[in-house]
Amino acid sequence: MVEDDVLLVDADNRPGTLGRICERLAEAEINIEYCYAAAPPNAKRCLLVLRTSNPHKALKVLNAGHRP
Repeated sequence: MVEDDVLLVDADNRPGTLGRICERLAEAEINIEYCYAAAPPNAKRCLLVLRTSNPHKALKVLNAGHRP
């Protein structure tokens, strides 16, 4: 069994949302090691699961500013 810290991100379920999150993390020099999402059909929000190279820094970056 392997345990890793991941981020759970409540995000808009629309095109471009993940791209904006990726850009913010890239600007902060944080790599995404894996990502997946879950949302019921026609949902306005989704849940993203992100494993990053620096979860603590990523949390600060994503909490700064607007919701994704």
